[in-house]
Amino acid sequence: MASQAHLAKVAKEGFAMVDEWRKKTNAQQYGHARHQPTPTRKEINCKQAAQIYGGTLYVDYTRKKTYSKLLSHTIHST
Repeated sequence: MASQAHLAKVAKEGFAMVDEWRKKTNAQQYGHARHQPTPTRKEINCKQAAQIYGGTLYVDYTRKKTYSKLLSHTIHST
């Protein structure tokens, strides 16, 4: 296993090489300055999507009851 002193020396040399490369290549073009902001898109909901793209929207407005609740209700009510 490498000693801490050797690792520190290798890291120092590596970062020096990266700094030198950045100066030579004008690395500004490779950094964050290169990224363009993404265009913003208008968000739409499912109803608007169905209208725009000619789709069909199915909406379930029924109340959900579990089978056990229905069964217990019918047993107690009779």
